Amino acid sequence: MKGTGWAALLLGAVLLTGCSGQSTQTTAAGTHANAETTAREVLTELYSAGAQDSADFEEALARSATGESALDDYLIGRVGDKLSDEGMNAVLDNRVLSRVFNAWPSTEVAAQDIDLDEQDGTGDTNRRYAYTVTAGPEGEDPQQFTGVIALSLTDGVWQVTGIE
Repeated sequence: MKGTGWAALLLGAVLLTGCSGQSTQTTAAGTHANAETTAREVLTELYSAGAQDSADFEEALARSATGESALDDYLIGRVGDKLSDEGMNAVLDNRVLSRVFNAWPSTEVAAQDIDLDEQDGTGDTNRRYAYTVTAGPEGEDPQQFTGVIALSLTDGVWQVTGIE
């Protein structure tokens, strides 16, 4: 009876280990899809705008000149926690928001199509995509915007760490 108990315990441990390995593979595959989803969500927010967004951005820009965190607050309001600090800096340094605002100031603009082409990644924690976003106001010819977006998995959450 004692031998049977140990055999059952050992078999249970082997089965748990096998199931655990399968779960990890499923999670790893799921994380790549989540990276792509996060990239699409951020690009949609950055390449879409309401009629007031251009003025709100200009106001945040003016307030940030006095040392306030107005631009960070503005970006967090648009994309939530999907940008790391490096990602916020990249959005501002590369003038990503200005692309839509300059093309259609004070106009409602929608990202209509987003094409992602995975470039490379480091293991299961980093992804990089070349992107093409087609955006424009309803009833007008859209424009295409291209660049590269990089994401990193931190504490189980994908965040944009770079965008150009």
